[in-house]
Amino acid sequence: MQDVGAIARRDDGRVAMAIICGFTEGGVWQLYCQGPNYANFRTSSAAVIAPDGTWFGNLSLGVALAESHGCSINLAPYYETFDEGPSALRTAIDIGLGPGWAVKYQRQRRNDEIVGVCIWSPRGEWYESYHDLVNNSEFEFSDITCPWFIQRCRKAEVDYFLPPGSGWAASLGIVKNVYSPEGDLYRSHLQAMIAARVARPTGVLVREIEDYQTAVRGAHPRSTQRVMSATKLALLAGVSSSVIKRCLRGRNGLTTPQALYSISRCFDAERNAVALQQAAEVDGVDTAMYQRLMSDARTRRMDDRVYEYARPVPFVRSAYSRQLQEDLGANPPPPPEAPAEAIGIDDAPLFLLFQTMLLLM
Repeated sequence: MQDVGAIARRDDGRVAMAIICGFTEGGVWQLYCQGPNYANFRTSSAAVIAPDGTWFGNLSLGVALAESHGCSINLAPYYETFDEGPSALRTAIDIGLGPGWAVKYQRQRRNDEIVGVCIWSPRGEWYESYHDLVNNSEFEFSDITCPWFIQRCRKAEVDYFLPPGSGWAASLGIVKNVYSPEGDLYRSHLQAMIAARVARPTGVLVREIEDYQTAVRGAHPRSTQRVMSATKLALLAGVSSSVIKRCLRGRNGLTTPQALYSISRCFDAERNAVALQQAAEVDGVDTAMYQRLMSDARTRRMDDRVYEYARPVPFVRSAYSRQLQEDLGANPPPPPEAPAEAIGIDDAPLFLLFQTMLLLM
């Protein structure tokens, strides 16, 4: 058996560290360490020297070669030599990644706020975010129990109505950065909502609102401006009348996530068809004529390719997303539609308010 202590003294600990981490097959391996105070865990700071003298500056490549020789590698002892290494190993266990993984938070100097994370696997792979980890390993977003990441996902779900449990995450500060499940960065939360298909662009919504208003007025015995006015449309959608008025005048009134989401959900002529028809019937329309006018309006929208709008372009596209785009070609399929239940009388207090207001007008 090799004298690890003697080898460590002779080779500055490189061989000893390699043996401790599992580089035991195929000859004498060396694992080059930068020293106990070196704080950067990235693979560029490490090196594996194979028995034939080949130098691998990328740690994970060296590990892959060693495993091909029958070695069983776990780099936890190597990570322990780094600054904050023991705490990084404990953090990985605490958040559900397991033994041998290391997780180190990136913090702002002025207030110690967490702004990022670096993750290292027992085999030397380095991940710059939880999205990077999930997209390049067997982990799922549900496996990660990091409070910081869970809070970011919760903010995306609650504040921006993004699909829960899917990996959408939002910055916790005043900057409205949003990250997609693929790791793409959107600098606008409104663009992220459109990219996630929980909302539609303002131009599309204006067309849908105008078509609905026209259909109701066309099927009403009194085709006046008071029939399905902007105020009534606002009551139906649960937003202020000024938002609807600005939209109908060609101005962008959808500047808040709540307004964009509410109007997108309300005037979805397919998934919210029942509630829209109920509101029209309360207003006194001829149901058959209303249905025909709505069907004709949808046909015109499809002919005009209203729904073939381009997805918002991320401010920064992740490496995983770029690879997906290359694999799928120039026109990848759109993401699945986000689930959205129709608003009916039984589950929409806003509709009851709308009905009451109509009776008072």
